[in-house]
Amino acid sequence: MRALQQEASHGFSPTRLRQLVEELAAHHRRTLALVREICVELGVEPSCDLELAAALHDVGRLPLCTVIDPAAPLSPDDRPLVDEHPLLTAQILHSAGMYTAARVAMLHHERWDGQGYPHGLAGTRVPLPARILATADTLAAMIEPRAYRPTPDPVRELRRVSGTQLDPEIAEAAVRVAERVQDDPATLMRLRAMHASGGE
Repeated sequence: MRALQQEASHGFSPTRLRQLVEELAAHHRRTLALVREICVELGVEPSCDLELAAALHDVGRLPLCTVIDPAAPLSPDDRPLVDEHPLLTAQILHSAGMYTAARVAMLHHERWDGQGYPHGLAGTRVPLPARILATADTLAAMIEPRAYRPTPDPVRELRRVSGTQLDPEIAEAAVRVAERVQDDPATLMRLRAMHASGGE
């Protein structure tokens, strides 16, 4: 009943829910593309588990789509629900037998300074694949246009959160990716225009 009441208050319809799912799929595709680009800069090969985690890291948000509109700023009441999504994602992937990918996805909101969630891990206690995913997810969010805020300068923002939110070495690799993307409008448009049924 509460979910139905919330859905009514947000004015969600089946069409809007499908749109939200498509937007989430677009974010996953964008993040996966950026994971691959960052790995090139780092000189490492992305594992299958990292790519799986990147392609599904926010699937735990799907149950929240009936109560929270991701296109709007979060309210204080929404924050605890949203903070559950890495654990929901991990549960979904683990139940599908994707055990390592589940752990990578679960930890993609941990921070270099230990102020992240769900476990408050810091530094290299966060596995490298999760640190790469966290950085790609952050860059993807910066590139994505959001109606409720101006699009930030990805290079400036990445450097601002380097060493606090993000692993400094991986953040610097992401800066090189962001600089390359900014210098290539076609690539930037391709990343922004990715959609659920399209290609990379």
